[in-house]
Amino acid sequence: MWWPVWPETEGSLSPKYTNIHGGQNIDANYYYGFRQLMEVAVKALSPGINDPGTAILSLQVLGHLLKFRSEYYPKHAIVDRDNVSRIFVKERTFEEIFAECIYPIWDYGKHDRLLTMELHHILLLLWTQTTRPVFDKMLNEIRRSTMYQDIELGFKGT
Repeated sequence: MWWPVWPETEGSLSPKYTNIHGGQNIDANYYYGFRQLMEVAVKALSPGINDPGTAILSLQVLGHLLKFRSEYYPKHAIVDRDNVSRIFVKERTFEEIFAECIYPIWDYGKHDRLLTMELHHILLLLWTQTTRPVFDKMLNEIRRSTMYQDIELGFKGT
């Protein structure tokens, strides 16, 4: 979709145009990549597909991306040639990204032993490498889960 952007110069009657992309593109919207990985994981956990290995691979990549996003922040403004901010972009917070991408995987896969262990492992790594309290909450939820309790009892019994 093309929108006119009127130049600030006096006497100019012809607008310049800027492209506002209506579709999804990972190059222009990093969050779309997060969502795609979440969707791959959830679909892989569906009864018709039942491929926890693919879900775990998606989860591992999401872990790497979350680590990166916890340290680097996208630009919130688009500037003109004179470095004047012209368009301000509201970015999702780290906590919003985490909740929107990890919780659906957990909701769908919390009864899978492999996924439970891998998510616990990834969150422990993120917890030690960042200062985000969102990991504490999710780790506690995993530790309270029936699957995790069963796994812990199995380890203690051997």
